[in-house]
Amino acid sequence: MRLLAVVLIAVLGSSPASAEDAIFVSRKGHQYSLSTVEEGLVLTSLYPAAWILGKGINSNIETGIDKIHLGRGCDAAHDLWGNGRWRADADGLVIEFPKRRRTEFPFQLLPPEFGPACTVSGLLHPA
Repeated sequence: MRLLAVVLIAVLGSSPASAEDAIFVSRKGHQYSLSTVEEGLVLTSLYPAAWILGKGINSNIETGIDKIHLGRGCDAAHDLWGNGRWRADADGLVIEFPKRRRTEFPFQLLPPEFGPACTVSGLLHPA
């Protein structure tokens, strides 16, 4: 595990040349491209994802390209999970939505042109 962390820091720990060049890898191993929009940034999965929605017999599986919008005011938005918050620091990027839905990008930094990072106090459920 320690070797994996060292490799991730070496490969992904530095800031990309621009947001358009960045590929982020989530803690679960999903790859996302990072793009700049007027409101902030958008993480878009490179491959379709699947989610189980609902509980028990009423659950269903939703599949598609995952998009997470990161606003400049530490706000986040997702088509399925609704509105949430994000933070970025030396440990990486963390995005949280209601019902404890959380996506983490360890040891990966946002591009410097995005501006100052949000702090841990901005999360819905600080760790």
